[in-house]
Amino acid sequence: MNKTKKLIVSLGITSALLSSNAFSAVFGDYDRTQRNNFSPNNTSYVTTPLKDAHGIKDGYICTDTRLVPGKLVNGYCYVEHNGSGFKNSQYYALETPSFSSGLAFALFDITLSGNVHTGYLDFIREYGVTLGGQDSGDYLYHCFVREGHTKRTAFGKYVPAHNTCYYELHGARSVSPTTGLDDKLAWGEWEVSVVVAPDNSATLPPFTKYSSTVLDYSN
Repeated sequence: MNKTKKLIVSLGITSALLSSNAFSAVFGDYDRTQRNNFSPNNTSYVTTPLKDAHGIKDGYICTDTRLVPGKLVNGYCYVEHNGSGFKNSQYYALETPSFSSGLAFALFDITLSGNVHTGYLDFIREYGVTLGGQDSGDYLYHCFVREGHTKRTAFGKYVPAHNTCYYELHGARSVSPTTGLDDKLAWGEWEVSVVVAPDNSATLPPFTKYSSTVLDYSN
């Protein structure tokens, strides 16, 4: 398999386009693969239980070949792009951090921040995990959504400039609430997190938390 390590090194053009962005982000390790080669027994992939209308199944975190983050289920990478949902048979699968990197993935819960604190945007731009895709002057990060009433879960793309998680659901575009909405109407029924990998020097913004209960990053 063709491993894509620290992709920002091989995508110097992307880095140049984002030269105005002072935040470094965390460029994860991704395995470039396709459905025919996909193995659910590959323990190097970050795995998580995802729930849809048919129940709970193993899921993975992926990015398509356009560098749009999404969810990997049954060998396909599902993403939201330009207002529609897409099913991809070729993609990059996010791998667990190497021991030597000293990093661990966690879910950074942004629903706790609401309208009170916005400093978490800088935190995400610094420690969010990405393959280098971009939107509105920001890198695209992996986000996790648990819907309100159905409790269905999915991974998608988080755009800091929009403070929104976009994800694919049944072939269509879905959008999480943003902090501009009323907390009681929106955030009370939703859980939205972003995948981050902070180092030991990182300081959490106020009124935020981690949860590693969804991500299995053990080899």
